Amino acid sequence: CEHCYNPGRAGSAAPTVISSPSTVRRIIAECGSYGVTNTNFTGGEPLLHRDLLFAGLRASHEWNMYPSVNTSLIALQEGDIDVFQEVNIVGLNVSMPHHRKEEFNRITRSNNYDRFIDRLNLCKKRDQVVTVNTVVSKNTWQDTYDAGKFLHEEFELLNFGASPVYPTCAEHADLMLESGQIE
Repeated sequence: CEHCYNPGRAGSAAPTVISSPSTVRRIIAECGSYGVTNTNFTGGEPLLHRDLLFAGLRASHEWNMYPSVNTSLIALQEGDIDVFQEVNIVGLNVSMPHHRKEEFNRITRSNNYDRFIDRLNLCKKRDQVVTVNTVVSKNTWQDTYDAGKFLHEEFELLNFGASPVYPTCAEHADLMLESGQIE
């Protein structure tokens, strides 16, 4: 996305990926031994590394932690929801750059809007609770209310979050909201 701060984006150093499910389970066990109660799996896209994600989710569940996942939904498969429900995931936090197709595809530099909508419908059909989050920029701030309304009317979603873009590099400075836009 145009506002992405992930170090794995084009032109940046490759992100670090934990190498094995056993390493993930060991890390979760260590966290559990220190009393950690919540885990959140994010990325990039955690569904691109299902073996690692599912090992982490299952280990979190075994340690009585409350797991959540941040995803774009683009890589979601129906079987993933089976795992989410098996481990009683407390949050599927979904990134939605925009509720209108042309803006979604422009921001993501993709043609994934239809896939996103299809996957959101799959979550609805499977009673998978999601919270949809959008990053609000100078280009999109006026559409924030309409995005929440769209999600509620089309998908009966009750959880919607909107965060102002947080520039982590100079190339994002022009996307930053002005104080009046935040209000």
